[in-house]
Amino acid sequence: MGSSQTTGDVAGHATLWNINIDTISDLGTLGGNYSYAYAINDAGLIVGTSGTGSADHAFLWNGSAMIDLNSLLSSSGAGWTLDAAYGINDLGQIVGMGQFNSGPELPFLLTPCESCSPIPFSSGVPEPSTWAMMVLGFTSLGFMACRRKSKPALMAA
Repeated sequence: MGSSQTTGDVAGHATLWNINIDTISDLGTLGGNYSYAYAINDAGLIVGTSGTGSADHAFLWNGSAMIDLNSLLSSSGAGWTLDAAYGINDLGQIVGMGQFNSGPELPFLLTPCESCSPIPFSSGVPEPSTWAMMVLGFTSLGFMACRRKSKPALMAA
């Protein structure tokens, strides 16, 4: 999984390398000339990013087709553009980066529902709380690192 150059090095396409049956599969694009696969789960679902011709969009490959994750968002996901998906777990939860109302890049978490297809997404809305918790965590780590640097070192005599 990753990316390979197409014939003549024209573009890079998301690629699935299956060493068990010695095959390499070009996963294609969402209409642009490049794509990259970042993660795969045990069910063989792959996520990544692809050019659409005008922008980058996060994708899900379900074993036979590349699907724009933006097309799976419900109406409660209005305003979001999912640019890249970087991880998928065995529950089908997808993490990545996107933009809300063309603002700065923000992390998102998509959680599947039980009755949707090709991979179920209930609300499909990136959770702002995820971003807030990440910022709080990094701020706390930075504070602790600065605090440790400001303490005088104890020396044994």
